[in-house]
Amino acid sequence: MRSLKGWTILLIIMLFPVLVLAGQSQEKDKNGFFGSILLGGGVAAGKPSGLEVVDDNRKIHTLNERAEHQTRTIPFISGEFGYGFASTGTKISLSKQKSEKSFADLVVEQPLKSLGTVRAIFGYGRQDVWADPYITDVKRQEANEDSFNVELEWEEIAGTGLAATFKFSTIEVDQDLIGKRYKDLKRDGEIMATGIGYVFPVGKNQMIIPGFDFEVEDLDGKSNSSIKAGISAAHIIGFGKLNFMTSLAIGRREFDKTHPVFHKTRKEMQYEFSHLVTYSRPFDLKGFFLQGLLAYSRVDANLDFFTQDELMVGAGIGYAF
Repeated sequence: MRSLKGWTILLIIMLFPVLVLAGQSQEKDKNGFFGSILLGGGVAAGKPSGLEVVDDNRKIHTLNERAEHQTRTIPFISGEFGYGFASTGTKISLSKQKSEKSFADLVVEQPLKSLGTVRAIFGYGRQDVWADPYITDVKRQEANEDSFNVELEWEEIAGTGLAATFKFSTIEVDQDLIGKRYKDLKRDGEIMATGIGYVFPVGKNQMIIPGFDFEVEDLDGKSNSSIKAGISAAHIIGFGKLNFMTSLAIGRREFDKTHPVFHKTRKEMQYEFSHLVTYSRPFDLKGFFLQGLLAYSRVDANLDFFTQDELMVGAGIGYAF
């Protein structure tokens, strides 16, 4: 499951190309190299779920109460480097902007004239999980969750503001001790997700983007398998060098089978809010930009162990060419 820490960082690395690199599209359409880099950090505060791997959460004493409030700093670096072929419009790049789970992605982009632009993204990722999240009064041991990820994107479909995505990931957890204790809590499996959105221009420098997403987690453990549906809306507006993007998202996730530890079927409501400010060309430095982010997300679960919330404030400086 996505941690809140991962979600807030994802907002930054996903949204800054939309606002900053759009103005550099003419340069990227030329034959040659292009890229961007963003350096920054933030402070995150909140109560993690019992599943999240953080040092202060290593030892728990009960499964029926939420974790204590925690504050931590989060440094990050993200970017993209690629080559564009002017004759065909094809772009090939390595990127840390596209995928939540991957360390880096291989991205192949191809415009199809009036049909829009398609993009294929391939990545591999690894993150820490607890080998057995549900043990108490002893230090929990970490395990690795490996993911192999493929994503297809189609933008400006048939010359309209419509965009669609499809994602597929395979998940493998080594030392899955909880999966050995309870077969219904095994974590190997597949995740499939799809989403659509539509860009509605509102005047010259403003747009609204509603969206819908649907996700299926088909894991070996049926108590960990789930279906999620969500809606979102984003508002983008520009004033000279300043760009503002505000987004809201709400989703509901339901799990397939009763949890063998809690003897209830998990249900969750997910809420996400972010406000991103981008300032382009500070001191008239071409290609540079500054960013500030305020983000909040919350998961309300019918089981306290899985409830979580986090508020993050972050800032960064970037360069695009």
